[in-house]
Amino acid sequence: LAGLCVAVYYHGLDAPYLLHDAERLAGNPAVTSPDGLAAAWIPDHGRVYLPLTDTVTALGWRLWGGNAMAFRILALLLHVGAAAALWRIMDRYSVPAAWMVAAVFAVHPVNALSVVWISHLANPLALCLGLISVRVFLRYIVRKRLWMLAASLVLFGLAVSAYWMVAPLALVMLGAAWRKYKGLRLRTFLVSAPALLLALVGAGLALGLGGRLASAGPEPPPLTPVLRLAAASYALWFYIVKTVWPFDLGVLYPPVR
Repeated sequence: LAGLCVAVYYHGLDAPYLLHDAERLAGNPAVTSPDGLAAAWIPDHGRVYLPLTDTVTALGWRLWGGNAMAFRILALLLHVGAAAALWRIMDRYSVPAAWMVAAVFAVHPVNALSVVWISHLANPLALCLGLISVRVFLRYIVRKRLWMLAASLVLFGLAVSAYWMVAPLALVMLGAAWRKYKGLRLRTFLVSAPALLLALVGAGLALGLGGRLASAGPEPPPLTPVLRLAAASYALWFYIVKTVWPFDLGVLYPPVR
């Protein structure tokens, strides 16, 4: 899996900064300021609340400055970790061709954005931590070691703090517990409730503060609840189609009329 990822993505590792990368790094006080490591965890309505991502980015800034290749190598390693964790999760449930599915995920064109665009380091960081937390949770429900459950929750909390979009992985843990304990029993709820709570708190905090990852376009106009639901439904199917048929990809698509 690592070899496939390197073969596909190494062409983009030495590219210059892309859209908003300079702003995300040198122009981000949570990354460059002397107290940036602490400031990353303080909510600020002026930026997207991604505390762990800002912390990792700030550490990278202190280690190698604004070296774009170093940040992309970090993103590539995280992406490899996510692909490996996905393979092990599917293999645990004897999914046919589990390695092949993970390999397709690893080299899928849609993931080029996560690996090469430094502004989206949150994607591979959160997904890698989130999938590893699921894998550890699956081991817990088999071996019943409390430290495994604790480790899974810590990893999941870090994943949500990297990017709240991984919050639905808590439902994967709920489904795994449901399958193991034959339905929605008390034990099913007890082992999966902490992850669900972390997901709700993390997503609620991020959504309450507002903001979004860097994009190439202007801020969208405010929408009514009905239009938000319609746009979300359209976006779901739009990206499903792009996943199945990854052609004409871009960082900015025409607005929905």
